[in-house]
Amino acid sequence: MRVILGVVLLSVVTHGLDVLIRDYETSLKTGELVATIPVLAMSYKISFDLKPKLYSYGFHSVLHFTVGNDVSEYGDRTPALWFRPYESNYKGFHISAPINGNKNRGIFIDTLPLNVWTNVFISQQRVVDNYVFTIKINGTNAFSENNTKPQKFDNVKVFASDPWYPSQDGSIKNLILENGEPGETLAKAVLKSKYFVYNEVEETLKKNNVVAILSKLEQLFDIYFDLKLNSFSDGFRSVIHFTIGEDNSIYGDRIPG
Repeated sequence: MRVILGVVLLSVVTHGLDVLIRDYETSLKTGELVATIPVLAMSYKISFDLKPKLYSYGFHSVLHFTVGNDVSEYGDRTPALWFRPYESNYKGFHISAPINGNKNRGIFIDTLPLNVWTNVFISQQRVVDNYVFTIKINGTNAFSENNTKPQKFDNVKVFASDPWYPSQDGSIKNLILENGEPGETLAKAVLKSKYFVYNEVEETLKKNNVVAILSKLEQLFDIYFDLKLNSFSDGFRSVIHFTIGEDNSIYGDRIPG
């Protein structure tokens, strides 16, 4: 089920705020694709709440931003997060990111408490002429390092959790991406969710703009949105279109349009 926004509004959208997972508890699941980000800027902020429920030996994936693979190239872990608490050489919370030419810069932080929500904040921000990669746990700085080789990355997939490792036993909520700097125009993330399509930022309607792909649309559903029209003209002018593939070929192509 594709959700397409059409062409009517004219507004200016600067750096993007994307709600990738809303404020309800969502279980981590192996290979669960949450969203695709058309361009991940050199400056970004990622914030989410995490509740691990049980730890076990080995890598267990939490969240993984990747240009395509586990760790083949620069940008495959941008960033990626696991728990590995029972390995003596590591503190337990393992975060990797592309920093200073290292495609897999490992950062190790103390294991988080079980069965309580912990806020995790990861950012890369421009400070004067430098880019600084930072991790905060419940608002407290846990890691900070200058990144002399920051990059933009195209078509970044977001997994919670990834398809390459077992998933961490736990839940995530409030996953928010602030992408880019003020004044930087970037395409919105395309959500891959069976639960919702959510955006509280004013967005210009554009032809053939896919905002989400729903794995399933149930028989009972609610759709609500705010709409601001700038002008009218002759003929059909598309606003929003839920479709299983075409304009109007079969039952379900306008559900609704």
